[in-house]
Amino acid sequence: MIGITYGRYRNLNNKPAVVDRGLGSPNWFDFFVGKDFWEYATGVRDVHKHMFAAIRLAQKRFADENADQTFSERLIANRLLIAASLRKSFNVRDDEDFWGTLFNAMFESKAGLPGQPDNVPPIPSID
Repeated sequence: MIGITYGRYRNLNNKPAVVDRGLGSPNWFDFFVGKDFWEYATGVRDVHKHMFAAIRLAQKRFADENADQTFSERLIANRLLIAASLRKSFNVRDDEDFWGTLFNAMFESKAGLPGQPDNVPPIPSID
């Protein structure tokens, strides 16, 4: 199953056909595009209209509440908040390789798991 969240079938690229051929065109493979995807996912006819109305309203509220900042200023502020949250959640301190240590903590180590030490081991070499 492939779900394409927006668009129309007539504007679709060849990716679903490539996947279908790659799988050997099984009976269970299907894909939905745009409003058909959202109806399939929610079971609600025309739910895409309600979603976009909610997005439009949320965007207006956000713009009203943040009128004192440019988009760029808000983006930078949020990036800093996310980075601080990741550092705290994955116990990443001042590190020369923040993203490497974060990746290691998230996917490669047992640090932070029950019964395991909280410190993150060094990043393995890719050589």
